[in-house]
Amino acid sequence: MIESIQHKKNIQILANSSIKWDRTPAYPPDLNPIEDLWSDMKDFVRKKLCKTNEEINKTFKNITQI
Repeated sequence: MIESIQHKKNIQILANSSIKWDRTPAYPPDLNPIEDLWSDMKDFVRKKLCKTNEEINKTFKNITQI
């Protein structure tokens, strides 16, 4: 795979540069706070029953100002 080849090259570059590299553990998306925000925004827009792009944009602007 191209990705794994590139990954190996990047690891080698870091090793040659004396840069310490630690792997971070994977985490589920439900622990990512931004996912809660997107969920809340989608619910808010659904409740508003936006029919046009203009209504969606206006609702989005209102949400982001809260």
